Amino acid sequence: MKRTNVFLSSLILSTMAFQANAATSIATYVQVADVATGTATLNFTGVRAASWVSETMGFLGWTHFSKWGFVNLTKGQVVTIALDATATVGFHPAVSVWQRDTNKPATDKSLYYMDDHFYAQSSSVSVKNAINNDNAASPVPVGNVIRTFIANAYDADNLGDYIYGYASDAATTKTKFGPYLPIGYNTKDIQSASAQYDKTPGKVSVTFTAPKTAVYQFVIGGLKPDVDSAASKVGATGAPVTVTVTAK
Repeated sequence: MKRTNVFLSSLILSTMAFQANAATSIATYVQVADVATGTATLNFTGVRAASWVSETMGFLGWTHFSKWGFVNLTKGQVVTIALDATATVGFHPAVSVWQRDTNKPATDKSLYYMDDHFYAQSSSVSVKNAINNDNAASPVPVGNVIRTFIANAYDADNLGDYIYGYASDAATTKTKFGPYLPIGYNTKDIQSASAQYDKTPGKVSVTFTAPKTAVYQFVIGGLKPDVDSAASKVGATGAPVTVTVTAK
């Protein structure tokens, strides 16, 4: 009887150790930055104005509404990732950066998976034995998805609500309420992010020193577009965001 119990316990532990976790593909949203020459520019389209923070996702980021960048960095490099979304009035961009635990290069498509359909903006993630079931007939083993949080920031210039004038009003008419983070946006991960004021709404950047030679993964998104602004009306079409990655 004791032997049977030992066997069953071992079987349960073994099953737990190899338990598969779900993963979701982000391959169609990925661009790779090559900073071998010092600077790379990535032009993202279709970035939703409420993707880095989505109310429908409990104020987490929405994996498939955001865009993703990958880059190979060397330990000690000082890296700046700068976002420019000024082409769309009322768009407040944001970025988070993680270091991926992998020996593969940033161009390896096997890395283009996330552990869920949403993400915490300021947290590390460790998911073992992930499997992508987008195609139930042909599940794809992903392996471990381990991301160590590095840094993040969001555009806080004029963040809050603007009520823009309608056609019958003067083109420049608008009333501002704010700046503030709306109720519900004050989650731990958003509060931990850097609120950046550079006097230019629609721009944000984050600078960090690479702690090790590795692949770094970053997300491009937006939060709380100004009410009645162009950004609030882009919907599923999204908006363009230019990203410049500089490594020294």
